[in-house]
Amino acid sequence: MNCWKSVDAKKDLGSNRIFLISTMIGILTFIILYPMLTLIHPKMKIEETGLLISLFSLYLLPFIHVITHLIPFWITGKRCAYKLRWIGSCIPMLQFKVSTGTSKFIPFFSLLMPTILLTLPLLSAAIFLDTMPIYCILLVSLNAGMTFSDGFYLCNLLQAPRKCVIAGTDKSYDILVK
Repeated sequence: MNCWKSVDAKKDLGSNRIFLISTMIGILTFIILYPMLTLIHPKMKIEETGLLISLFSLYLLPFIHVITHLIPFWITGKRCAYKLRWIGSCIPMLQFKVSTGTSKFIPFFSLLMPTILLTLPLLSAAIFLDTMPIYCILLVSLNAGMTFSDGFYLCNLLQAPRKCVIAGTDKSYDILVK
């Protein structure tokens, strides 16, 4: 097996640029979705009853985002190595590394899972529920910002040859061809 390409977002883009673009995507998502939400719910009132639940959801969203990436690997039975680390002393962050090489399709679905399982249901809840749509839009915006690096990896994965093997390293993944 030869390495066709090694993909590492922090090395290719830089962590400051990733943070800046992710923040801009999150803010722009909120700016675009909030006026649409006010058109759908013209008599919307922001109630503080759901504030505590929303703050707790914002706290757990990065952790849940990573868990949704793991679902295709769990379904297919691929072994993953987990590492729980803490940002500061209070924010949990789960990192994982797939132990074996996989086909191109499993990482592809893994990168799409946060959008399918988090963004789309939260967006639907904001549209169809009258109770707390602003908090759903806030979670959608945060998740949209977090999926920027997923999109970077997805673009590189789509450019890979059809018959390739994806092998994960500590901070990146390698696209291997025969």
